[in-house]
Amino acid sequence: MARLAVFEHGYGPLQRLLLSVIRRLVGYVPDPILVMSYRRVIFGRQFAPLLHRAMRKSKHWTVAEVEVMAAWVAKNSGCEY
Repeated sequence: MARLAVFEHGYGPLQRLLLSVIRRLVGYVPDPILVMSYRRVIFGRQFAPLLHRAMRKSKHWTVAEVEVMAAWVAKNSGCEY
C-alpha cells in the first residue's frame, strides 16, 4: 500500500506511543487513525467532532447503514476499508 511519507512525522510523544502499540498489535496503523492523529492540534481536534456527528448522529441512517455505505464508497474508490 502506498502511503504519504508526511504521515510518518508530526505526532506528539503520546501519539507515537499509541501508534507503536497499534502497529505491534495489528501489524500496521490504519490510515484513518493516522489522518485523525496527524497534527491533532491543527486538524484532528476540530475535525473529529464534525466527523463523529456526521457519521454517528444521523437521524436517517443507522450505524450499520453508515458502515455499509462507507465500505461501498471505499471499494468503488479503490481504497481499503
